[in-house]
Amino acid sequence: MSKYIIFSDIHLHNYSGGVDPETRMSKRLLIQKSILQQVIDLAIQEDAILLFGGDICHAVGNVPVEVLNIIHWFFEECKKLDVKFYAVLGNHDMILRNNCPASHSILSPFQNREQRDKDLALLKPTIRFVDYDQMDGVEEVKDYDLVVIHAQPDLTNKHDFHMEGVNWKKIAKNNRLVFFGHDHTRRELSKNCYVIGSPMQLTMNDVDEQRGCYLVNSEDWKVDFIKLDYPELKKLEKIDSKEEVKFEERIKATSFQDILVEWIDREQKPQSYLDLIQKDITDKVQVAKTFFNGKIQSIYLKDFLSIDEIKVELKNGFWLVMGENGTGKTTIFEGILWTLFDESTKSLAKSEVIRDRPTQQKEAIGELCLVDNDNFYLIHRSSKNGLEITVDEKNVVAGMTKVQAQEFLEKQILGFDKNTYLASCYFSQEQLLTLAQLGAADTTNLVTNLLGFETYDSLYALMDLKKKEGTLQLELLEQSSVKLDNEIWKNSEQQKNLKEQIECSLKTQCSLKGEQSAVTIQIGELTTLLGNIVVPSVTTEEIDVSLSTLNVHKTEMSTKQRTLQENGQLRTQDLRKQLSILQKDLATIIQEQNKIDNENKLLGIKTTNLCNDIEKHEKIIASLKENKCSYCGTILNKEDLEKHILDEQDIIKNLKSKLEVMPPDVDERLNKLYDMEAQNQELTENINKQILESDAEIKSLITLNFAEITKIECDIQELQVKKGQAIKEQTEANGRKASLTAQIKQLNDRKLSLNAQISQININAKQEQLTDLTIAFDCLDAKKLELNNDKVVLVDKLAIYEFWHNTFSNKGLRTLLLDRFVNEFNSIVKNYCYEVSGGEFIVEFTPTSKIRSGLERNKLGLQVIYKDKTINYAALSGGEKARCNLPLCLGLNKWISQKHGLSNGIFGIMIFDELFCFTDTKFRENVAQVLFDEGKTKSIFVIDHSDLLMSYTSDLWLLSKENDITKLQVV
Repeated sequence: MSKYIIFSDIHLHNYSGGVDPETRMSKRLLIQKSILQQVIDLAIQEDAILLFGGDICHAVGNVPVEVLNIIHWFFEECKKLDVKFYAVLGNHDMILRNNCPASHSILSPFQNREQRDKDLALLKPTIRFVDYDQMDGVEEVKDYDLVVIHAQPDLTNKHDFHMEGVNWKKIAKNNRLVFFGHDHTRRELSKNCYVIGSPMQLTMNDVDEQRGCYLVNSEDWKVDFIKLDYPELKKLEKIDSKEEVKFEERIKATSFQDILVEWIDREQKPQSYLDLIQKDITDKVQVAKTFFNGKIQSIYLKDFLSIDEIKVELKNGFWLVMGENGTGKTTIFEGILWTLFDESTKSLAKSEVIRDRPTQQKEAIGELCLVDNDNFYLIHRSSKNGLEITVDEKNVVAGMTKVQAQEFLEKQILGFDKNTYLASCYFSQEQLLTLAQLGAADTTNLVTNLLGFETYDSLYALMDLKKKEGTLQLELLEQSSVKLDNEIWKNSEQQKNLKEQIECSLKTQCSLKGEQSAVTIQIGELTTLLGNIVVPSVTTEEIDVSLSTLNVHKTEMSTKQRTLQENGQLRTQDLRKQLSILQKDLATIIQEQNKIDNENKLLGIKTTNLCNDIEKHEKIIASLKENKCSYCGTILNKEDLEKHILDEQDIIKNLKSKLEVMPPDVDERLNKLYDMEAQNQELTENINKQILESDAEIKSLITLNFAEITKIECDIQELQVKKGQAIKEQTEANGRKASLTAQIKQLNDRKLSLNAQISQININAKQEQLTDLTIAFDCLDAKKLELNNDKVVLVDKLAIYEFWHNTFSNKGLRTLLLDRFVNEFNSIVKNYCYEVSGGEFIVEFTPTSKIRSGLERNKLGLQVIYKDKTINYAALSGGEKARCNLPLCLGLNKWISQKHGLSNGIFGIMIFDELFCFTDTKFRENVAQVLFDEGKTKSIFVIDHSDLLMSYTSDLWLLSKENDITKLQVV
């Protein structure tokens, strides 16, 4: 016979909530140590073996030193007291840090897995442990007396939420007793299958539930639960709220027709205002807004920001999202926002959402699986291809533009926009958007959109159309009125013109007859003058012959002058060529003279140098006669002296042989060259003289020839003047004759024109036209009066349509209907305020808000009542604002859920980024309890850097980064 003490999921951790002053350890950790001491005492008392179901520590990958000390103490205490202890490896036990062996766990230093399995195999009855990483084939385990598994069994919790897991029924059927670790809630699944649960209350979800361990006796296989001693968690007592403030509803009617009747009474408008639009509002009812009544089942992200590829299913509960800075804690939730609305709270550009580390990717992809009862929607967004919505394997937005597809998603499927989602689901630090952060107008628009005023929107559009139609009709009437005015003015002007024309015609007729008589007299006078003109007969033939002769002579003289110039130039060119040849010869002669002179100079210098050298050596020989060296003064012997003299003589002989003598013909050559130079200069002077004489001769001949040409030209000019004078006299006489002829013709034409004008003047026809215009004027005046009456009626209608246009706008009737929303919303928010603050403050909306001038406008206003004193939201501290924002966010989510029958809230998800920033412990404890209650029907995610919140939940999302890529672990 054997006995077993079975416990699990103690989750050792240095939780927040106070430090023991003596041990300097977390009070919560000391309580957990006492639990371990109690199970050791029970094992000694019952002589039992301790079996542990897994998760001895809580922090994954970063186990505090205090926890390691407690584990070491526990194992050493078991050894010292001879208590056998075997532990299943849970998911929290197995992951320590990066780059560790897969088999390594927090228990590796204290318990070897292989040795544990060998020891268990030797025990009778038979025992089988299934670690968290050994789930393959777990449902096939059979024929054991006792099976301890660290896994989630497949079941439905007390909140009717299905928790997927292993098939416990099959395992229980094939084994005597089965115990499950991992799930913290103690459960009796069947007579032989149990969920061990945690040995103490760990989170607020455990309130009012007994926790401890199980005692199993192999003699009769009886299973007894033993409650352990621990401080029990208690829910905060709800403080009775003060009497709720209700705002009087300014529109009390509920039916659409009655609301409009009450509205025109309030605005002091006559019944005719409603009669005009009665046919437009018949059978109108306020249409309820359709919201998506489902949940986000799963999230899939690929190459989005720092995420490589992640797919995760969402489950109800209070989930803590942890990780170091920059690991991507908010990235997954930004992915939800981006997939739904193609935006992020960081206002990133389209290309910036694509992962670019460690390498640049081509596109980012996000997928949300939405489940609404039996309806499934797959929302797929790609940074490259845009939005796709798959329903029954069909893309329902195929062929739509980007804007149309987004509008279809928000209006036909979701029923809300980005602002609603951010205000009620996503408490983001990057872009904090709650009802407190919105302006009065934005808040009013958000709420009226949520209220679903489709009837008001359609009537607003209809009234706008009526206004446009009326305005168009008024413009047409104005155009007709302007046209009539123009026609009346035109008629008046025509009458005036006709009267003036009749009067003018009488004057013109008289004037034309007078002018006709004057023209006849002028014709007679001009005819007389024409007969008196005499045209002279002048001949120019003789003048033309003389001009021709003079021109021929002038041409001959010009030709002669060109010939003289050409001959002179040719003769001068020949002489200059001869002169050039002589100058070249002279240069050659001078060059040869210089060459001979240079050779003489060089020979003289060379001869002088050789003579100097010879003289020098002769002086040396003369000095040697004194038997000593002339350079250093050394006394020489005879033999050396003779040798030295011989050497000097040889040098002198050699130098004399080099002396050269000027050739004998050099002087003769120089004299010949001098003679040639003189002869050349004489010839040059003769040629220059010939050139001057030739130029003077040619110049003289040309001068004489030019004087002759000038005389001829003067004669030609005199003849041309004489000819021109004769032609001028003849032309003037012909011109006068032609002018008089033309004047007579013009006067005759004028006389004919005057006869035609006199015959065309018809005063009787103009009198008849004047009568017709007077009758037409009376008709136009009657039409103008009728048109003005129509304009007055249309302006009145436009004023009524403008009234209803404003009525159905965001600033009209619907703002007064917010009274009911304010009362409903404040009732919900008030409860959250008391739960969060313990009754210290209340956040209330008012149906009106004050502007700076003190006037009230029909827009939602926000007031914070803190300890019975109304204060400005902007004056609150960061922590106080967080305490106000949270009830507003939760309240809006709940109000929408109640209004539209959403069992799980919007999407069944709420996200709080840095919710507890700037807040104290009391606030965290109050909010933790609220979030646990909310987590019964939805997924609550709280993003935080610290592990302080681990004392409130055991559900974790752990984020880390490897090679700049975000990794997610769900614990």
